[in-house]
Amino acid sequence: GRLQPDHSRDEIGDLGRSFASVLERLHQYNHYLEAMASRLAHELRTPLAVVRSSLDNADQAGGDTAPYLQRARLGAERLEKILARLREATGLEQALRQAEPVTFDLAALLRLQIAALGDTRADVPLLLHGADREILITGVPDLISQALDKLIGNAVDFHRPGSAITVDCALHNRQVALCVRNEGPALPTDADIFQSMYSGREGRQDEPHLGLGLYLVRLICEYHGGSVNAQNWDSPPGVAVTLWLPLGERTTLDIGSAARDT
Repeated sequence: GRLQPDHSRDEIGDLGRSFASVLERLHQYNHYLEAMASRLAHELRTPLAVVRSSLDNADQAGGDTAPYLQRARLGAERLEKILARLREATGLEQALRQAEPVTFDLAALLRLQIAALGDTRADVPLLLHGADREILITGVPDLISQALDKLIGNAVDFHRPGSAITVDCALHNRQVALCVRNEGPALPTDADIFQSMYSGREGRQDEPHLGLGLYLVRLICEYHGGSVNAQNWDSPPGVAVTLWLPLGERTTLDIGSAARDT
């Protein structure tokens, strides 16, 4: 059934109304599923063709089949990535329904996540600014972490080789602005990159682009009573995507301790 919005005027009531609004938007998956069929056909065609042709060539080679098997393996890995992203998208509604908001230190979460991402993306410098003091927000740490991971992944896909990805954290009027910036190609004019199935830009060719990542970021932001926007930059040329999240006021969850205990 549909979730009825909480009409209380406290912080939990605000989150409840945001929750109800996001779930209502998630019920619009019919449109999303209609677009999914054609998008999947486009994304699946190439890796399937790679696997098929590689296996055919390996069957006919009679000698060294390693190059063909390697190409088939890469095609299979791309298919696995597509399926993983589909599972993530369809699982978000359940994650939102089961989420239990807490107040936690966003700065601590950012420091831990940027350090972890830096270990896995050694070829792309990640710079974090403004996270050297406590910043309390009320929400779900795992979802905020998921949104940040998608923003950074998107920035990496479109960044200029050799340039850094910058993550800036700043406070504005009881809100925290979390900005992820990359040097690279500008966004198309009037592009709504936060709609599901958006595919107006071509990034790394080894990554599937289902148009889901930034759509999920928007849903997570709206669940937290926030918003997200993107803009082009001229000097240096690039794109900045900013999450706006309301500050929290309740007990702090020690993200660092939680991470050490796991």
